[in-house]
Amino acid sequence: MRKILFIIFIILLLTFYMIAGEYSETINRSFEASDSSKLNIKNINGNINIKTYNGKKINIEAIKRSENKFELKSVKIIFEYDKDGLNIFPRGYKNNINACINYKIEIPNNLNEIYIKTVNGNIDGKGNFSKVKARTVNGTISFHAVMNVCSLSTVNGNIHVYRQSLFSGDMFMKSVNGSLKIELDSNSSFVVNGSTLNGHIKSDFPLKISKGFIGSSISGNIEGGKYKIRLKTVNGNIKLYKN
Repeated sequence: MRKILFIIFIILLLTFYMIAGEYSETINRSFEASDSSKLNIKNINGNINIKTYNGKKINIEAIKRSENKFELKSVKIIFEYDKDGLNIFPRGYKNNINACINYKIEIPNNLNEIYIKTVNGNIDGKGNFSKVKARTVNGTISFHAVMNVCSLSTVNGNIHVYRQSLFSGDMFMKSVNGSLKIELDSNSSFVVNGSTLNGHIKSDFPLKISKGFIGSSISGNIEGGKYKIRLKTVNGNIKLYKN
């Protein structure tokens, strides 16, 4: 009797794992783009990886994943394309749906503007960008890129920017629970203002670092201070390096 019950238990266990397996769906789309085009992408759960290339199209690979096949089908990806650019956003997130959408996106070099927003996920960028705005709530942001203007913020996560060229626009970085790390060309011209409530500040550049009774700050200008850098975190370190 015990042997039969054991066999039944094993069968039920295997059935459970088969049912609980992950389902996925891959969606590939391409859209024509010009230098004046904009890309606006919003997500709920999932990472967004974006890179630039020497081409004329916006190429998207979106992978939806879920442990529930009905949930997978209920979450849709909407593509709205017009003369101004491309909007991408999910639809169907209701009743605590936990489906995940991970994106891999290629855009033309120096596309006019990109706006990226996700709630639970990381944002990673590589290449040549003109104007970037990136937001996440729970996740890290990392850009290894040539950039003009950028605004990056997260609530729970670190931000790392490796800037491969001289400044040509302002930079804003903000985290609540995370560190800010920037690597800049040694000949960059900028003025910086930054602060952390619970963290340390380090700089390879000759800037003023002040430590108060609560929190620390960094300020000063390098090579005439042509562009602005604003840095703010509550619980995290601030580090500026020369590359």
